[in-house]
Amino acid sequence: MAAIVIDPRFNGFPNITLGGYVGGVLAHGRAQAEVTLRRPVQPGRRYEAVNEPDGTRTLRDGTDVMAVARDAPVDLEVQPAVTPEASRLASHRYVGHRRHLIPSCFNCGPLRAEGDGLRIFPGVVEEREVVAAPWTPAQSLANSEGIVEQEYVWSALDCPTIWALVLLGRPESEEKAVTARLAVDLVSRSSLEGLMS
Repeated sequence: MAAIVIDPRFNGFPNITLGGYVGGVLAHGRAQAEVTLRRPVQPGRRYEAVNEPDGTRTLRDGTDVMAVARDAPVDLEVQPAVTPEASRLASHRYVGHRRHLIPSCFNCGPLRAEGDGLRIFPGVVEEREVVAAPWTPAQSLANSEGIVEQEYVWSALDCPTIWALVLLGRPESEEKAVTARLAVDLVSRSSLEGLMS
């Protein structure tokens, strides 16, 4: 059992931790994992991460289970890669620059400063039903070996998933969506030096 208190910096909705960040913290050390988010996790509050007898890891608030991580293969059909240029162009079409329900979101909030939030701004790729955005992680997100920490990789995958739902559905909708389950397969660990060279 380990105590976990998440810094308010990592919010999605106000006073709710970004689901991808929760997933990355709970799945830490698992190369292939699926995290189910059951309840909103509040920043600044003490939770317990518990390794359960069945191999899962739960995030608990007393007897309440907030999230569950389990080993799971990620089985999906991989779409053709989006080129860096197409990704940049898609990001210029990010509707969140004009209208955003949560502009302080750690992942996609346009009010977050460089180096504070991830500033991932996904837009629809021209002539394709996918969203994309470029992302170069800030040096502050790396460990002493220059490797981007797992919770930031999980965080980076959260909002683009939601934006795909919003932008390919009804982009002007007032409805809100949250991540309920996220699965990640960490194929390799690259240093920031390698990414930036």
